[in-house]
Amino acid sequence: MFNVLMILLSGVALGFVLRRTGFLKNLGRSITLTVWLLLFVFGHSIGSNGALMSNFGHYGMQAVMLASACTAGSVLASWLVYVVMFKEKKKGGRQ
Repeated sequence: MFNVLMILLSGVALGFVLRRTGFLKNLGRSITLTVWLLLFVFGHSIGSNGALMSNFGHYGMQAVMLASACTAGSVLASWLVYVVMFKEKKKGGRQ
């Protein structure tokens, strides 16, 4: 885990130092394609795992419940941040 954090922090530092170079400004498309490829490989590894697929009914429902709870929590937290920090306050009563 420490290695992953060090690689991440190294990337942040390198990105900060090189932020004004031209080639970094065009990385958006390749990053998107890389994320899609990683998701595909992750899905392939899940689908090829026999133990996981044989218990998919059990794990699947837990995963749906966990993902739904995480999504609902993220939406709620985003809404609260928006209301507290970004929503304009009405001045002088009703408008």
